[in-house]
Amino acid sequence: AAVDAIDGGFYTSRTDANWFTVTLDRNGLMQTRAIQSFAMIGQALDDASILEAAEKAMQFHEENFALEGGLYANIAAISLMAKEAYCWRIETLKSTLDASEFALLKHHYDWQEMGNVPPESDAQGEFFRLNLLVPKHDLADSASHQSITAQQAQVLLNSAHAKLSVARKKLLETSPLPSKVAQAQVTLQTASAYASLFTASGKEEYRAKAVAVFAAFRQAFHREDGMHFFQDSLYPTTTLARAGLIALAQQTALDVYDITLDEAALTYADSLSALLVKDYLVDGNLEEVPAAARFINLPITDQTMIFDKSTVGLVKQNLSRMQQLSREIPVSLYQAAQLSLEKIEQSPVVHTDYLLGLLYQENHAILSVPADAGEDLRQAVTRLPLRLFTRKVVPANGGKVIYSLHRADDVTITDAAAIKSLYQPK
Repeated sequence: AAVDAIDGGFYTSRTDANWFTVTLDRNGLMQTRAIQSFAMIGQALDDASILEAAEKAMQFHEENFALEGGLYANIAAISLMAKEAYCWRIETLKSTLDASEFALLKHHYDWQEMGNVPPESDAQGEFFRLNLLVPKHDLADSASHQSITAQQAQVLLNSAHAKLSVARKKLLETSPLPSKVAQAQVTLQTASAYASLFTASGKEEYRAKAVAVFAAFRQAFHREDGMHFFQDSLYPTTTLARAGLIALAQQTALDVYDITLDEAALTYADSLSALLVKDYLVDGNLEEVPAAARFINLPITDQTMIFDKSTVGLVKQNLSRMQQLSREIPVSLYQAAQLSLEKIEQSPVVHTDYLLGLLYQENHAILSVPADAGEDLRQAVTRLPLRLFTRKVVPANGGKVIYSLHRADDVTITDAAAIKSLYQPK
């Protein structure tokens, strides 16, 4: 129910206990997070249907939130979708669809004259006489109910969704249209989502898009005075990045490196560590706002995901990954990115970003990829999931990849298939 039947986009929160009713204000940031999660889950389970859902959601994200030049906005017209564009009156469905389409979907979604939202999910009667597109029966069962084949049912379902998509767009045209503004956070998350789609699917277009979107981010948001949330501003100091955005950019740089093995991405990640030390480290502590943008002396560090992802948690993850790559880590930044055991024990749930950093640090798996490795080996290494494996480029050694698992003996790999089995053993 969290996946829209018409456009494939994700709904990321619900308003009842059973996902019958959801919040309709979909935004680009939440789409990218859901896409990345589904891509990772699909890859972990080797489940094509989960990966397909992630790919359809990326098409939705591109259609609604993409801007020129490879940048992405957080808010679009679809973010203001009214409930009448999400669920439908029987009269509208009958007038929009052919009789055969309506008959199939009526059974598939259990449409009713009085609406199909359960009363316990609609205590205020807001969805009275409205019908959701949440499947109540398998498509094969609905096909059998209509005495048609599963293939015929799929054709009817696709054509019906296409017609409802046109009807929805007409409704959206009457909605107030927000101006699309390029936003650094969404652009970064889109690049990482593309990277996850590449590792899960192996489709080169996703790797190319991850690289292109990350390059567009650097050009638009990283300027001489630092990094910015927005591309343009009359008052630049008001859009200077929080430390959390810089940590997110560093994470995306490492994600791009994972799928390209490009040293330039690591060099950029190093420069972001230097930027954090220069402008965001005060008396040994990370602060969210640089001095140039501070209008009151109120030091704040996001340790527990107050603003978004935990800044300290992200920095911890990034530095753990960079340590495995033998990058030079500023000692002051490393010390600032430590949380005490007492603090973690007080609220372990809100410190999940930091706990991931500890896992990266203590349970690392490193693949040393020699400069003379064959293309099949390099490709297999870049297809491994993001963040769970460190890809370390080393001098030529006869084309052998060395797999080093924490507290285990090294393994020499010369067969690309053996690399995939590290993650999906058969």
